[in-house]
Amino acid sequence: MSAVLEEIVEKVHSLPFAEKRVLREMLNNEEEDFEKEKWRRIALSKKVRGKYKESLSSVDEFLTRKREETDREDKGWNPSS
Repeated sequence: MSAVLEEIVEKVHSLPFAEKRVLREMLNNEEEDFEKEKWRRIALSKKVRGKYKESLSSVDEFLTRKREETDREDKGWNPSS
């Protein structure tokens, strides 16, 4: 444990019970806020991924066009000519 953290722990231990309770509530609220924000971001990420799941990326579109182009060239290519 770092010296700074050890100093904080010592000071917390020396707090009166009522102030420890206030500190605990503050830390719990901070943790709850962090968790809420984490889950909000996860939900937003899933929403965005769901919205664009059917859309092709530019790479997918390029590969599709190249495959179609190659297919057209192959159909026009006659090795017996």
